[in-house]
Amino acid sequence: MLLCAAAEAVGISAAALASRISWATVGEPSTVTQGVAVLALVTAGGLVEGAALALAQRAGLRAWRPRLRTAGYVTGTVAVAGLGWAGASAPSALSGTGDGRASAPWLIVLGAAALGGVMGLVLGGVQAATLRRQVSHPWRWVVANAIAWIPAMTVIFVGATLPGRDWPTAAVVATGAVTGAVAGALLGAVLGWSLPSLQAAAPHDRAVLALLGGTPGAPTPARRARGAVRRILGRALIGLCVRGVASGRWVELPVMYAADGAGLVLRPGRPDRKRWWRNVRGTTTVAVLRDGRWQRAQAVVLRDSDPGYADALVTYGRRWPRATIPAGAPLVRVRV
Repeated sequence: MLLCAAAEAVGISAAALASRISWATVGEPSTVTQGVAVLALVTAGGLVEGAALALAQRAGLRAWRPRLRTAGYVTGTVAVAGLGWAGASAPSALSGTGDGRASAPWLIVLGAAALGGVMGLVLGGVQAATLRRQVSHPWRWVVANAIAWIPAMTVIFVGATLPGRDWPTAAVVATGAVTGAVAGALLGAVLGWSLPSLQAAAPHDRAVLALLGGTPGAPTPARRARGAVRRILGRALIGLCVRGVASGRWVELPVMYAADGAGLVLRPGRPDRKRWWRNVRGTTTVAVLRDGRWQRAQAVVLRDSDPGYADALVTYGRRWPRATIPAGAPLVRVRV
């Protein structure tokens, strides 16, 4: 959040300054030459914004994964930012048909949100392509950017409508800096939440794990509400932390469970596609998030020929009578 907020504060203030310089030197463009000059100035400001954002995000990526190769990430971000600013500004700069009338506020918000979603898809796609083969799930970054840029672009557009022509340049730049900081904080909040999902559980799984977690501290209304949600979810789900045999990384995910006197029974959904249970080999140490806290546990995979498989199958079927369990499907027995 802080990195993106700082980057956008620099970038949007630079864009605001470029716009003010173009107005002071060219004014409303009436010829193609003047339009090209305005477009060049606006694009230059956009390139500053793209470079600031790219360098800030690179710092965050490097802090998260020091070995990531990010040269293409920076180049792609700057290129998309420059093209985006140029494309958005070209119609008004080159046509010279502005009539000075302000658009309706709802139209500004709607247009900004739509542009933010499109720009997020394009920018996220370019960035994800540079992270391909370096992280497990690079294309989740596309969705994260599409979501993050909707509120960010809305704030940027709304902030751009505030300064009047008679505002001093310092006030315009200061407004741009504040607008950029707010937009960047919103952008960074979504991207920061999504970043670990490039290598681990999906964002919705991480949200479930957060709700299953404990609620330490004094019993405030927020903690009581979260505790109620945790108790409801905890009737069906637990968090499971298992270490990858090949990668050595610990992976956390929510899983459905059934309980009996011998412990917990887990059923890997679509076991041919899910991989977490393949890291349970022999008796494997795992961790279980239940009742708001992580506990050490032992897990073992049960096949239909193993002792205890029939009892585990009955336990799971009793708890989830509508579940369709294919013949011979593996089960995982967990003892906390």
